[in-house]
Amino acid sequence: MGREPSSRALREPHSTFEGPGRAGSKYDFVKVRVWLGEDQAHWYTLSRFLISRTLTVTQIPADKAVRIALAVKKDLVDRGRLEVSQEELESALTSALVIHGVGAHHLPRYRTVSAFFQRRAPLIVLLCGTACTGKSTIAQLLASRLNLPNVLQTDLLMEFFRGSEVVPAQPSVWHAEDEEALVSRFQAQSRQVRRGLSGDLHKCIEEGKSIIIEGCHLDPSLYLNEFGAAAVLEDAQICLASGRTSRADSSDSGSSHGPGRMQARSSFESLAAAARSSPSLLFIPVILWVDEKEHHLLMGGEAGVPGGTVGAPGIALQAAWLQRYLLRFQARGVPLHRVRPGAFQETVQALHSHVLDSIEAAGKE
Repeated sequence: MGREPSSRALREPHSTFEGPGRAGSKYDFVKVRVWLGEDQAHWYTLSRFLISRTLTVTQIPADKAVRIALAVKKDLVDRGRLEVSQEELESALTSALVIHGVGAHHLPRYRTVSAFFQRRAPLIVLLCGTACTGKSTIAQLLASRLNLPNVLQTDLLMEFFRGSEVVPAQPSVWHAEDEEALVSRFQAQSRQVRRGLSGDLHKCIEEGKSIIIEGCHLDPSLYLNEFGAAAVLEDAQICLASGRTSRADSSDSGSSHGPGRMQARSSFESLAAAARSSPSLLFIPVILWVDEKEHHLLMGGEAGVPGGTVGAPGIALQAAWLQRYLLRFQARGVPLHRVRPGAFQETVQALHSHVLDSIEAAGKE
């Protein structure tokens, strides 16, 4: 396999090449081939960018991940190791992790994350929450950490529906006179959004993509019903990160009759069929919540939520009603993550750890 990498080689990754129109490492122009499997029948070209992004997913700071990835590439090239096994690559990576003060304990997580994305297992992260809880900001920050390109904002989808002549117009959730009316409107609009998401969910499952979905119009019962029921279908391999796969009763999602419910049922059956032929789907639902006393700071006043009605209860009160409904799903195994004003990174860090723990748990099943 060749000699062990020297600490000097791994500590000095900063050799650069100034070419026309670009600046980067001269090692980017040297190809290293990594062979896989016991019979070494398959290979891929080593990319220090992908190594650094995967290291970032394992919660290594981005700047340090870039240095580690370049150090590994530099060490292999300097030793003339242009064709290596996966084991040799991981040996060089372990040495680089230790020398850069990260710790070899990150290597198992690196292997798990790499294997998860290499087998193209679908990943759906669902960020639910009432208005003005930082869902969009947190979703973008989490996507950056996990190196996920796709974030779907259901609020934008709902705005599209409101401006469409094809979809019947519905009053804003925030026009409700009481808590029961608000929950009823929320459930109806969440079903409409769920139908609008069908194409993206099918694509995610069939093509093995990863996606984060966030917004006010996400009723956890719809997705728990679909993915939970699909998990017990023969040959369906779906892992619900919360560990719960029971189907909710009809009271969680409104009336069990009507065209909306029939379309939702049809969508469920179609999605379940797609799931049967997919690799293991990892579904991670989360409820983002805020303390009622702190919610005003995030709302920036009641004008922060569009669509309120003069004479209706205050937006803050209606947001609290919706949050009370969403918190019920903790009893069904959906984890809660608190959002504090001025501390979004805290929540993102907790969510990042939760997703990694879920990926590791799925890898052991």
